[in-house]
Amino acid sequence: MIYQPDYYTGENRFLRNTINGWSIAPIFSIHSGTPFTVGNSIDANFDGNTNDRAQIIGDPYSGTCPNGFAVGTIQCWINTAGFAQNNPAAGAPVDGNSSRNAFRSPGFKNLDLAIFRTFNLTERFHLEFRAEGSNTLNFANYNTPNATVATSNFGTITGAGTMRQLQLGLRLTY
Repeated sequence: MIYQPDYYTGENRFLRNTINGWSIAPIFSIHSGTPFTVGNSIDANFDGNTNDRAQIIGDPYSGTCPNGFAVGTIQCWINTAGFAQNNPAAGAPVDGNSSRNAFRSPGFKNLDLAIFRTFNLTERFHLEFRAEGSNTLNFANYNTPNATVATSNFGTITGAGTMRQLQLGLRLTY
């Protein structure tokens, strides 16, 4: 969207020329979290791959994690006590009962914004001023949590997307 709010119609020519003529171009993005699968970290079904799914033994969405944090925080996105590592006893292969992509990472929201204006210096020369921002409101967009059972940071989110970035620019056209 590009919006040009030319709203000042007063008699002061300087104010009218200074306030009017600006353009605002926002891009707002919002979506739910990325699906992820909780992995087992060992080859429990003897197929040669260590990407087997974990065993669900409790509610992964409620309670308090063993580290003391509430479920749904970056320190405990899913309740790690609700999972067990499938370990085949007596050589019998075991498949995990958790579904593929059954869990969601935190959602995403972002506002990119550009404010700009072209000043006509002469009939031939034009100067454009731009102020642009990526993630202008500095939303914290967290990555997918560690989803491998029996690792030290299982269930925690250890990264985030880019923070606010601002830039200013001038462009002379002739």
